[in-house]
Amino acid sequence: MMFQDFQKPYSFLPFGAGPRTCLGINMAKVAMLVFVHRLTSGYKWTLDDPDSSLERKEHIPRLRSGCPITLKALNDGK
Repeated sequence: MMFQDFQKPYSFLPFGAGPRTCLGINMAKVAMLVFVHRLTSGYKWTLDDPDSSLERKEHIPRLRSGCPITLKALNDGK
């Protein structure tokens, strides 16, 4: 699972590390997982701009269009 990987030195640790770890870290992880699950399974995703060309401004390639999408609820707002 992605949350059980060991942290590298000098990593950004939003909830702290070691003996003073935030008490809400597990609740935050569950909330993020529920959000991602609801977003990916409760909506139909359509790509608005099918242009798949890349731009290389920095070391991370990105889509020129920014990958705009439209989300439509599968349950029609019920």
